[in-house]
Amino acid sequence: MTSANLEEQYRAAVRWYPPRWRRRFGEAMVGVLLDVADSEGRTAPATGELVDLRGRGLAEWINVVCPKDVRALVASISVGVAAAFTLTYFFFVSWPQGFDRGMVPDNVPLFGPFLNAAPLFIAPVLLMFVAAVAGSRVLTHAIGVVALLGVVSAALLRSATGNWNGPGSTTVVFVALLVIFASIGDPRRRLTSLAAFGFVGIASALFGFLRLPTARPWETQFVGDAGWWSIALAPWVLASAGGIVLVSVLVLLAQRRTVLAAAIAVAWLPWAAAATVTLKVFAGEEVDSFVMAIGSVVLCLFALQQVRTRTIRRGAGDAPTRA
Repeated sequence: MTSANLEEQYRAAVRWYPPRWRRRFGEAMVGVLLDVADSEGRTAPATGELVDLRGRGLAEWINVVCPKDVRALVASISVGVAAAFTLTYFFFVSWPQGFDRGMVPDNVPLFGPFLNAAPLFIAPVLLMFVAAVAGSRVLTHAIGVVALLGVVSAALLRSATGNWNGPGSTTVVFVALLVIFASIGDPRRRLTSLAAFGFVGIASALFGFLRLPTARPWETQFVGDAGWWSIALAPWVLASAGGIVLVSVLVLLAQRRTVLAAAIAVAWLPWAAAATVTLKVFAGEEVDSFVMAIGSVVLCLFALQQVRTRTIRRGAGDAPTRA
């Protein structure tokens, strides 16, 4: 016979699960756990059992906030976006061969052959993308940890050397968010990652070459880290992209493609963070910056709520909605 203390420990662990999950499966789960313990002659939880139960409970809470299907799309989008962004950033900001050498100021502290320490995170981010496209989730997430360490290292080196070419705070926070978002789900939706890589890579390179605020397109003029956010991916570019994301999400929601709509809204958040900063710092538009921040968060929460509402209406808590 199992003890009342054991049952209470199991019930306490099950309380880590969301209320709706507990109402549907809680009693059955406690019963199974007690039956297994009784068959094994145990009067105490197995080693690591309670930790595992609590971890699974937290995972269910994550699914409540952002369902698994949404997180998989967000991860696949983010790993492609991260690779495209870092690759274009490398050619336009970090690689001296990308410019006429005379255009690069002499007072840029070099990091080996590069103009800043960004390759510390660019290389692992690109390897993350390769691993995701190759279909290895574990390797993608493992390299993601290395990429985050690279982001921290690059930021510390920039602070130590005083390199005004960065990578600046906007860049390192943006890349860190992309890596984190690429790690919140299964990033192995190959076509999604490739589409995100192609779209963001082409768009970033195009704006990098056009340099519209300078009215001097197609020149190999050095712009640096700050110029990347103020000239290439200028505040008006990100604000316009935010408008496109808003319309796209609303159209997808109207078509009841809630998973895809929510994934786009969530995957937009790192861009929204960058836009919030650049609108305030480079454009001096504090009101627009505030609207960008609040609007992006509200859009994300609204889209995720639509996913949950549609799931509940279909009466299947873990049934995938149409993507």
